Amino acid sequence: MSLLDKLLPRGIKNKKEVAQNENLIKLHELYDALSDLLECNRYISKREYVPLINNYVNTIHFFDAIKSGNMVEQFCVKNAEDSIYVNKAIHTYSEIDKLIDEHNEEFIVNSLDSEKQYLDNVLKPIDEAIILDDDQRRVVLSDEDYTLVIAGAGAGKTTTVAAKVKYLVDKQGVNPSQILVVSFTNKAVNELKEKIQGQLGIQCPIATFHSTGNAIIHKNSPDEKLNIVDNTKLYFVIRDYFRNSIMRNESVVNNLIMFFASYFDAPYVGEDFNGFFNNIAKANYSTMRSDLEEFKRNVIDARTKNQSLFKMNFYALIKKWKSLTFFI
Repeated sequence: MSLLDKLLPRGIKNKKEVAQNENLIKLHELYDALSDLLECNRYISKREYVPLINNYVNTIHFFDAIKSGNMVEQFCVKNAEDSIYVNKAIHTYSEIDKLIDEHNEEFIVNSLDSEKQYLDNVLKPIDEAIILDDDQRRVVLSDEDYTLVIAGAGAGKTTTVAAKVKYLVDKQGVNPSQILVVSFTNKAVNELKEKIQGQLGIQCPIATFHSTGNAIIHKNSPDEKLNIVDNTKLYFVIRDYFRNSIMRNESVVNNLIMFFASYFDAPYVGEDFNGFFNNIAKANYSTMRSDLEEFKRNVIDARTKNQSLFKMNFYALIKKWKSLTFFI
């Protein structure tokens, strides 16, 4: 019995021969499609039902209107339709997000039991001692379009990704070439390659965000020679950005000062974080502010002065604000 059947009786399933009302025909189509989806024994992602709802948005608006006007019974009598069926269909599309969430939770709970042996051993080729915890198993079993996994250092993110990839290949029949694993650092990428490609034997592409973006750009611009920007180019990009955007907006300048000033005492060692940030909020950065005002005048006047004056002032300020050196 599906989750929908537990919440509401199925009522009349057979369609009546009512071809005169187009919205009623479409309501039957929408309800049957959603019912079939809710009866499947797998995780349902948003990409499967959101487009379906969007395709019937006019029909949904029509039945929402007659529902809010308490005219469902009158409509059903006029069109020889059973009101139980219509009300159940309206309830289904109105509560579809909740119904899908409950369906997916039921699927995961059942899968934690039915797939226990598989999940217990999924990473044995990597390390016999690795046993996924419940949170890691939920990540592996979930198949949403977008999933945010929050975990601290050493919590097992890399092993979870490896288990997820293996599950997709073993249980979902996904071709490894269709799985792209992306991470921030070369170190993390090498660890993922060692685990997934080496120890698990799954030859899916694994790369950093930068190399992935670079590959996409080269694929779409094969004739254009592209290189990663060097420090000289970066200087002019930052210079122009400061000159044309930052220094012309006083509120942005003030916010920038407060942002960098808040890191002068970082990292904070202690437990009174509220007091620490309160002190920052009350601090007087007038000296820095006056320095920046002088710098701003130099930047604006730089249009009529030589570039060396601007460069001298820019690097003098950077040297004075040591916490800004990472910005270059």
